[in-house]
Parts: sequence; C-alpha cells; structure tokens
Amino acid sequence: MATLINCRVCKNTVSSNAKLCPHCGERSPEPYIDTLKYGLIGFTVVIVVVLILAGLLNYIL
Repeated sequence: MATLINCRVCKNTVSSNAKLCPHCGERSPEPYIDTLKYGLIGFTVVIVVVLILAGLLNYIL
C-alpha cells in the first residue's frame, strides 16, 4: 500500500511508489538515508576498537 512522502528536492507530497516526482521530475523522490549519522557512528566504533587493540598490544608487550 502506498503512503504519501515528501519529495527530497521540492518537498511536495508524492506517492511512495512513484518512480519520478510529478512536480520536479526527481528520479528517486524518497528521502535520503541519514548517511552522515551512520558514518559517524561507524567511525567512532572503528576508533574505539583500534584504541582497545592498541591498549591490549601495549599490555602484552
């Protein structure tokens, strides 16, 4: 079942099943996934793991 979403470019309402926005022609009108948020979380996890491994290596040696 289709729901109404806001186009990420023109902010007009569009069906979630639409391939193009009928107002501005945007190819994929669904909203962006918040990649910055997930990127920062992933970067933080990598840094924590590296720090833990560095501490373990320092303890062993």
